[in-house]
Amino acid sequence: MKIFVLADTHNKLPEKIVDLAREADEIWHIGDVCTEWILEELRATGRRVTVVIEISAATHPAGAANNFQR
Repeated sequence: MKIFVLADTHNKLPEKIVDLAREADEIWHIGDVCTEWILEELRATGRRVTVVIEISAATHPAGAANNFQR
């Protein structure tokens, strides 16, 4: 199984990246996506898309440490 991992696209998704993603079985986007169209483009490849985000004090009042056990 091939997993294509990309991170922090910040409103930029070059066509070359999409082409490479099509060669994988799954796509994992780590970090900042910023806009929905990025995910729509990745989903349009027909591959399963998994998004991994960080939950921090900035996005969750209780902070990440209080919500997850190690």
